[in-house]
Amino acid sequence: MMLKEGIIPDEAAFTIVLTACSHSGLVDEGWNYFNSMKERYGISPTPDHVACMVDLLSRSGQLRDAYELIKSMHVEPNAGAW
Repeated sequence: MMLKEGIIPDEAAFTIVLTACSHSGLVDEGWNYFNSMKERYGISPTPDHVACMVDLLSRSGQLRDAYELIKSMHVEPNAGAW
């Protein structure tokens, strides 16, 4: 909807969308948003974005993927990620 209105999403918008994906169990959609944040919009993931993805993956039982994401990121994870 934001894009249809010509509004470019920012860090806060991606945090909200990733949180919604996490609470809805939308793993593939979460990965798509997370990757587009970096590739399409040039937004580097913050510790909050990583924590949202870790929450999403953990809720869906993908604990190994969550751990690998934490290890691969170039940001210091906050307490929420662990």
